[in-house]
Amino acid sequence: MRISDILHLRFCDIIKDGDRYRLNISEIKTGKERIFTVPEEIREFIDQYRIRNRMSEQQQLFDLSERQI
Repeated sequence: MRISDILHLRFCDIIKDGDRYRLNISEIKTGKERIFTVPEEIREFIDQYRIRNRMSEQQQLFDLSERQI
């Protein structure tokens, strides 16, 4: 994934799919759809991060620019 794709991730992009979680994104540069399986431990970590920082599910997970990275 490109940095620009990662910076636009939102918590609501992680979707429960049966007994697992998946991440559906559309690459900004190419427009291609990408699907990744997200381990439950990582999803739980991201959820705790969101709660600790009082973020809504619609907010971007990372408040950074490409230049800052």
